[in-house]
Amino acid sequence: MSSVTELLHTKYPLVQAPMNWATDARFVAAVANAGLSEMVHGSAAHERQLQAQLDQVRTLTDQPIGINVVLEPDPAPHMNSTLEVAFANGDDPGCRR
Repeated sequence: MSSVTELLHTKYPLVQAPMNWATDARFVAAVANAGLSEMVHGSAAHERQLQAQLDQVRTLTDQPIGINVVLEPDPAPHMNSTLEVAFANGDDPGCRR
């Protein structure tokens, strides 16, 4: 069994959960660069907003990040396209469809 740090490819076994609008690309990159696992908040973002955030994060860090998407019983109309962006940006082949 792998440790959390091996699984997440991080220095520390901690995950910084997204905080909606407060978790912007600079914050995500700073946390990831500090050795923690960080999540981009993907649920509220439309696909173009999410892609722009991910593109900006990638200019600021080469560390692994995650994308948090809350799946609700009555999802927002944009959720399918947001999920497509999330899967398309996965570094792990297991994340791709």
